[in-house]
Amino acid sequence: MSKNNSRKIKQSVFIILMLTPAIVGFFVFYIYVNFKSVVMAFSFEKGGETFYGLDNFIRFFKEFTLPDTMFKDTILNTLKSFLSTIVIVYPVSLIMCYFIYKKIVGYRFFRCLFYIPAIIMPTVSAVLFKYIISMEGPIDVFLMRFFGRNVPDFLQDGSLAMGTIIFYSVYFSFGGNILYFGGAMNGISQEVIESATLDGCGWVRELISIVIPMIWPTFSTLLLTASVGIFTASGPVLLFTQGGFNTYTISYWIYEQMLENNNLEFASAVGLSCSVIGFPIVMLIKWGLNKIGDKVGA
Repeated sequence: MSKNNSRKIKQSVFIILMLTPAIVGFFVFYIYVNFKSVVMAFSFEKGGETFYGLDNFIRFFKEFTLPDTMFKDTILNTLKSFLSTIVIVYPVSLIMCYFIYKKIVGYRFFRCLFYIPAIIMPTVSAVLFKYIISMEGPIDVFLMRFFGRNVPDFLQDGSLAMGTIIFYSVYFSFGGNILYFGGAMNGISQEVIESATLDGCGWVRELISIVIPMIWPTFSTLLLTASVGIFTASGPVLLFTQGGFNTYTISYWIYEQMLENNNLEFASAVGLSCSVIGFPIVMLIKWGLNKIGDKVGA
């Protein structure tokens, strides 16, 4: 009994030591940081003294009425970045993964084509991408040789910069999503697929009626996870433009307010306001996904 008790004590000590860093990190970096940010959202300085009230929130909503405000473009860029993920990345990733799953001709090439960007460090891929689309880059050399014109300045043109960042974010998001969808599709029983094939089920029908319903938990989870970040969708704005050329997003604007302008209270109020606005949106999306899941499962 003494040996068993000693073993149990050692196991308990080991478990406690292993869990302690995670528990401490949770309380410090999640509970304390979020509580502190909420308190800061309601605080403001006036005359060298700190007061508490709704001034930061009033200032945030007043910003939308100013004639030269940048908040409207900032929110619009954020929504563009978010919708590009929902409307383009997930549907296209699903279709591409399905063709890879069906082992079409050259599927190994396409698999590498979309996997490789996912394993390259973001800073390295951003530098390579900037070089490819820059003046005297490969695209510029190609255009000059065959069409006698230079490549547009994608990252320093206000009408092209945000679209370029979104294009980069979309392309480099395919790899991870294909991994998720591929894992889910590989878990589908081959007996189900073979039975559908014997019944004359084509690829399109198989995708809609069999594959999507069977991987719906994975698909809906990814959609719900993306919807949680509706106001934090950004893309590599810091690496490409630092907010210049009409590329500000909410998350980058908050980052700039905190690090460069040291305006922590106002930034906290903006973040809290976005969380309050985003919560019912996320719950509505969750409700809709559950309803679709019930119909798909039926």
